[in-house]
Amino acid sequence: MLETMMRWCLSFAFLVAMVMPVGAQSYFSIVDDDADNVEAVSSVKRVADRRGVKVSFAVIAERLRDKEKLISLLLDYQKQGHGICNHSFSHNIDFWSHPTEEKVEWEMERSEAVLDSLGFRHHDYFVYPFGTFPASTYQWLVPLASAHYRMALGCRGYGNDLNATNRYNIARLPLRKHDNMFVVKHIIDEAVEKNQWLVFLNHSGMARDYSEERLDEVIAYCQAKGMKNVTIYEADSLNILKGNDASVSVWTKGNEVFYLLYMHVGWVLFAAVICVAGGLYVWKLRRI
Repeated sequence: MLETMMRWCLSFAFLVAMVMPVGAQSYFSIVDDDADNVEAVSSVKRVADRRGVKVSFAVIAERLRDKEKLISLLLDYQKQGHGICNHSFSHNIDFWSHPTEEKVEWEMERSEAVLDSLGFRHHDYFVYPFGTFPASTYQWLVPLASAHYRMALGCRGYGNDLNATNRYNIARLPLRKHDNMFVVKHIIDEAVEKNQWLVFLNHSGMARDYSEERLDEVIAYCQAKGMKNVTIYEADSLNILKGNDASVSVWTKGNEVFYLLYMHVGWVLFAAVICVAGGLYVWKLRRI
């Protein structure tokens, strides 16, 4: 009798599990671009350890030359579960501002060979240098990236729709200490509400933008909102992106202007108040 009841309960539980919808999940990732020096990546690692998360380091192959301590550190981070992404061979602005298919393919192949030779693995995820391009460039860039990598990431955008994001056109939200945290939290809230994948672009080697405290604050907020942390490799392994045939989105100059105003809304409002106050003051003087 008891055995029969247990079997009935297990069968009922199984049926409930099959019928009940699986709860949707939002994700967040940290990609630290350039990985220029030991001090910078160590700072990111401190935050990651403190918050119990894993991050991805997007390395520039040519800049790793003769940096044995940095290479050793990144290899150790890799063993601990952190990810490595390919951020091109040269990251040369003169070339990447007007890329050609032939040169990009050379950079991809050369950087892959260097990272392989240094002992890095699972680095077949490309981070486009200065990653905003016109539609005409994406027409050949996406097929080329798909021939060499499993995913590719840009440098602008907000949350990624899990069902409508091209694997070779993944958006990233820059993480900067001077951006309005209220706005950043609002973007995180939207990603949670829409069950998106939010990928942050971090620049630990850029003092103008990077703050260990800001990185910690953002990660803590994502965790408090129930977002699941993944490296780029883990996101791929979990197959969280379902829209493999999704169209490519282009970040325009208009998008950039709106983004800058949006991220600095406090300063914009302050400037508007000053302009209005100044205008009223001048108007009063003219009436005297």
